[in-house]
Amino acid sequence: MDLAEIFPPFGLRITCGPLELRCARETDVPIATRLASRGIYEPGELPFLRRWAEAAEQELALNTAQFYWRTFADFRKDDWHLVFLVSHEGTPVGVQDASAKDFVHVRSIITGSWLSREFQGRGIGTLMRQAICAFGLDELGADEMISGYMVGNAASAGVSRKVGYEPNGQIRGLHPDGDRVRVEQRVRLVPQNFVRPPWPVKVEGADEFRAFIGL
Repeated sequence: MDLAEIFPPFGLRITCGPLELRCARETDVPIATRLASRGIYEPGELPFLRRWAEAAEQELALNTAQFYWRTFADFRKDDWHLVFLVSHEGTPVGVQDASAKDFVHVRSIITGSWLSREFQGRGIGTLMRQAICAFGLDELGADEMISGYMVGNAASAGVSRKVGYEPNGQIRGLHPDGDRVRVEQRVRLVPQNFVRPPWPVKVEGADEFRAFIGL
């Protein structure tokens, strides 16, 4: 047996035109670390809830490895988290994730993503979101896709708007520096509002994954 037979998420591969999302394995840790260490946002900006991408490369690599191992080890039918390494025209560019709790009944998926700064501004982030939404809505039968961005993050807000998301409330929290409040804008996409990508989305391993999570 290969690993994809033992752990079906490893068999997932989503393609859309020049884009490929492949479920990450521990061997992808150096790739993801290298992409993140090149920079994800401009100095002074912080589009995330914490400063994880600013760690020194060795610390970042260990943190990334431990995070991936946790997603593998903690995966359950009623509480799962997928992490995809994203490539554009064969070049790794970033990471897309999707997670859900009690999905068989709730049918809601939360997504998040990041792109290495050198690949931003080229429409890749929008295509990543469209690909993962097509997977969730079409292949898994999700009733909604949930995402969010920090208020003031125009790029992420633009991606959500282009894909068809609508505002879904705000969450206030303390800035990681502990000196001010940050506001996260939550957004929600339902099937009838989904703006599809210009290329068809193809998924390998969907049947095995559906069975694995009890669909």
